[in-house]
Order: sequence, then C-alpha cells, then structure tokens
Amino acid sequence: MNCIVVVFGTRPEFIKLFPVIQKLKRIKNTNIISINANQQPDLLEPLLKHFKFEADYRLKGVTGSNLLECMQNYRSIK
Repeated sequence: MNCIVVVFGTRPEFIKLFPVIQKLKRIKNTNIISINANQQPDLLEPLLKHFKFEADYRLKGVTGSNLLECMQNYRSIK
C-alpha cells in the first residue's frame, strides 16, 4: 500500500490542497495522511469547519522554523 502525507498549516495552503486531498482519497490502495501544522489556527479553523475536514494529525506549538525538525522526529518514531 502506498502512503501519501499532505501537510498544510495556513489558510491559503488548505484552500489549494483541499481538492487535491479529496482526489487522493479516491485512489485505491493508498493511505492519505493529513497533517495540520497549525500555523494560522485563527484563520484556518473556520475553513476546516466549513468543509467538515479534520486532519489526521495536528501539530501544536510548531512554527515554520522547527516544522522540519518535527517531521523528522515523527518519521523516526514510526
């Protein structure tokens, strides 16, 4: 099984990636993992609620400067 991870953290990123995520979910034998980096929670939350979308994972206290480090740590846990 293939696995695709989609990471978004800002409102514009989610607006662009939402249709992509929806299409990816239709691919058979593919596990789609969505990660909300939570960079703009005040702007992003209303949009997530509007589309009834909940990310598989939500990062807490992550800024752009340490997002890469968090992702590397996540990968080493798996």
